[in-house]
Amino acid sequence: MKHIIIAFFFSFLISLSLKAGPTIEVYGVKFNEVFICQSADCSNGKKIGGGDRINIADPYFTTNMGTLIDLKKANLGTDSYSHVKFNVDMKFVVKANNGSCYSFPTKVDPGYSKGTTDQSKYGEQIIQAAKEDVDCSACSNVTEDSFDFTWPLSGSYTPGTGQSIAWNIDVTNAIEFKGCEIGPNEPGLNFAVVQF
Repeated sequence: MKHIIIAFFFSFLISLSLKAGPTIEVYGVKFNEVFICQSADCSNGKKIGGGDRINIADPYFTTNMGTLIDLKKANLGTDSYSHVKFNVDMKFVVKANNGSCYSFPTKVDPGYSKGTTDQSKYGEQIIQAAKEDVDCSACSNVTEDSFDFTWPLSGSYTPGTGQSIAWNIDVTNAIEFKGCEIGPNEPGLNFAVVQF
């Protein structure tokens, strides 16, 4: 009986490792503009940042609640806010592999870009989302260069009440491999209003 339990345990571990996603070391996303909004349509959005490329695979964002923007400096009045909207660049900087295919500097094509099976070439690569592949309920205004991504806050943010907006990102499945071609996929996101 002991051998059966041990055999089951090892087969369970092997099946888990086979189902594991790719290794993602870098997932650089450029937020052209960031808005905080009072509604899902963000017609009343107030710009609070943008222009930076952020490595959302950094453990700071994946294992901790990272503060996105210091809202103390934003002129938000006393209104409550329920959504955030990002204008996201269609090009992403990645360093990722699935154990047999590796990202490396190469030509940028919309959609999937070629990876390499030569591990010695492993490095950062720019991948570009194709316009037709950006299809999510939170996405709008999709162009060849960028798209808007609007997401609800967990809770409502009111300036001057000691609150902050924090985020947590799961990039586990944010890169997709098809054979040895690499393409972007949607990361898991959570934006929460936290009290300090």
